[in-house]
Amino acid sequence: MKINSKETKNYKVCVIGSGRAAHFFAHRLKDTSASFELIGIVSRDIDKVSKSLFPFSIYDYTTIPRADVYILAVPDDLIRNIAQQIPYSEALFLHCSGAQELITNTEHQYHGVLYPLLSLNFQKEFSNNVPLFTETNSSKHESLLNNLAKQLSTNTQKLSSEKRLLIHLCAVISQNFTNHLWHITQDICKTSELDFNWFKPLLEQGLERALTQNAKEIQTGPAVRKDLKTIDKHLHLLSNSKWKKMYQHLNQSIIDTYEEKL
Repeated sequence: MKINSKETKNYKVCVIGSGRAAHFFAHRLKDTSASFELIGIVSRDIDKVSKSLFPFSIYDYTTIPRADVYILAVPDDLIRNIAQQIPYSEALFLHCSGAQELITNTEHQYHGVLYPLLSLNFQKEFSNNVPLFTETNSSKHESLLNNLAKQLSTNTQKLSSEKRLLIHLCAVISQNFTNHLWHITQDICKTSELDFNWFKPLLEQGLERALTQNAKEIQTGPAVRKDLKTIDKHLHLLSNSKWKKMYQHLNQSIIDTYEEKL
């Protein structure tokens, strides 16, 4: 049974989940053209669904509506299990994970991916050019998926699962790891009564240089100079043993990288 009618040419889209990814896709769908219509948000915990999405029908998890497209914005280890609970085998099932391959071995034939390269949060406004990577095993739905992606972002690209996993790895290293280092810096500043805002020009400069230059060529700091005395002083300041080990490993990685140059 075809869900979209010839009169409206709408594709019905249902978002499964209530976390940051579900929030992102649901709000984006609210602002798309009539080609794609958000018909509901399904979650096991309706209380977690953003109040800004309440004007739309919020369905109980056990009453999933029929749709053309299901966006499974759920944790990676729940993707397959939740997909198997949705009975509409003619629909296109999309997950949003950077680390997971296409769903296989389920009763559904048509699978795909919508992966946004962004550190998602619960804000309503996002840039229109968020990189959005797509993949599908269904030639029948390839045009539909491409059109949906273009409704959500001006920056879309088809990408294999293997390349998407590499992108996810780079995202973790460049964003998640960096954010953890910012957390450590903020903690040291707080306990030492230093103003973290003093670092703003340095952080902005570092990001700007990383986006416009070769990061390997612009590396600075005691490790690239092999200034072991300064490194040792820093180590004595770190009381947290895990942070101390991380500081040692990162410095050693930099030293090893530039060993030949030195």
